[in-house]
Amino acid sequence: MLEERLRDFLLRERMIGHIQRYVELGVNRADTLRQTIAKFKGTLSADQKELIKARESLEPKLAELRRRGQSLDHLIDRYQQEILNVVELEFDAYGNSLAEKLPKLLKQKKLKTLEGGNQAFLALPNHQKKVTDEVKQLFEASLEDLGSELTSRLESRIKAILERMHGEVKDRITELSREYTQLKAQIPGIPLLQESEVYGSAERVLAALAGLLLGDPAGVVFGSALGLRGLLTTLLVQITAWITFLATGSLAVFWIAIPVLLVSVILTGGFGLEDRLKDKAVERFLKLYSYRRSDIDADKEFQKLSSEERKKIYQATKEYQRQELVENIRVELNRKTFEEVRSQVKAYIDEEENIIHQTIEEGLKDEAEKARRLHEFSQLEAKISSARADLKDVLVKVKQLG
Repeated sequence: MLEERLRDFLLRERMIGHIQRYVELGVNRADTLRQTIAKFKGTLSADQKELIKARESLEPKLAELRRRGQSLDHLIDRYQQEILNVVELEFDAYGNSLAEKLPKLLKQKKLKTLEGGNQAFLALPNHQKKVTDEVKQLFEASLEDLGSELTSRLESRIKAILERMHGEVKDRITELSREYTQLKAQIPGIPLLQESEVYGSAERVLAALAGLLLGDPAGVVFGSALGLRGLLTTLLVQITAWITFLATGSLAVFWIAIPVLLVSVILTGGFGLEDRLKDKAVERFLKLYSYRRSDIDADKEFQKLSSEERKKIYQATKEYQRQELVENIRVELNRKTFEEVRSQVKAYIDEEENIIHQTIEEGLKDEAEKARRLHEFSQLEAKISSARADLKDVLVKVKQLG
C-alpha cells in the first residue's frame, strides 16, 4: 500500500507540475503575441519620417547585438571542449586504476566451481571449462562495476559543467533581451511597458535551454524534442553503453588467449588456486589492454594472425577505446544537443530582428493598407485574448488538482 501511494503521488505531482509549466508557457506565448500586435498597431499611426529615421539608427545597433549573439558559439565550443577534456581525464584514471582495483574486486567474488568437493574434478576437461567460464563471468561483473564508478564520476563532473554553461548562456540571453527591448522602445508609436509586463522570445529560449541542458521538462514545449530528457541523461545513457561495451568487448577479444593459461594453473592445483587463477587472468588482460598497435604487431603470439584479426585486437585496447569514446561523445554533442543550443540562440536573434523590422515596415504602408491591417490585427488580438483566457482557466483547474 505504501509503495502504491508513493507511486500515485509521484505520478500525480509530476504530471500536474508538467501540465502547469506547459500552460504557463502557453500564456507567456499569448502575451508575447499580444505585445507584438500592440507594437504593430502603434506604428500604424506613427510619423513615417520618424520611422525611417529610427530604422537607420537601429540597423548598426542590431548588427552589434547579432555579433554578440554569435559570439555564444565560442562559449559553446569552450564548454564542449571542457566536457571532452573531462572524459579523457576520467577514462585515463579508469584505465590506470584497473591494475589496483580489478584484483580487489575479483577477490570479493567467490568461484563456486572450486568450492567443496569440486576440486576433485579439476582433472576433467569439462570441469576445467566450467572454472574458466566462471572466471570470465566474475571478470565481466567486475569490469561492469568499475564502469559504473566511471559513469558516476562523469555524471557529477558533466552535470557541473552543464549547469555553469546554462548559467552563462542564460545571463547572455537575458542581457540581449534587455537591449532588444530598449531598441524596440526607440521605435515611434511603440507603447511603453513596465519591465514586469514584458514577455518575449527570450523566455521561450531560456526554457528550451533548460530542457536541453538540465532536463527541465518545460523545455520540450517551445524548445527541442530532447528537452524532456536533457543532454545529461542522453549523454550518460550513451556513455554507460559505450563503457560497458568497450570493457566487456575487450574481455571477449582477449579471452581467447586466457583459458589456456588458466588451465595450466588449474593443473598445478594446490593451496591458493583461486587467487592464482584470478591473478593470472588479470595479469594477461592488463598486458593486452595496455598494448599499442606496434606491440600487437611485435607480439609473437599474434604474428600468425591476419591483419584484420590483429586490427580487432587493437580495437580492444585502452589506446583505441579512449579515442573511440571521446570521438563518440564529440559526435553526440555536435550532432544533437549543442547544435540545437546554437540553433535556439540563432532563432532567437532572428526573431527579435524580424519583429523590429516588421514593426517599422507596418508603419510605412499606405493609408488604405494601414486601415486593412489595423482591422486584421484587431481581429487577431481578440482571438489571442480568447485563447489566453481559456489557458488561464485551465491553469486555475490544474492548480486546484494540486
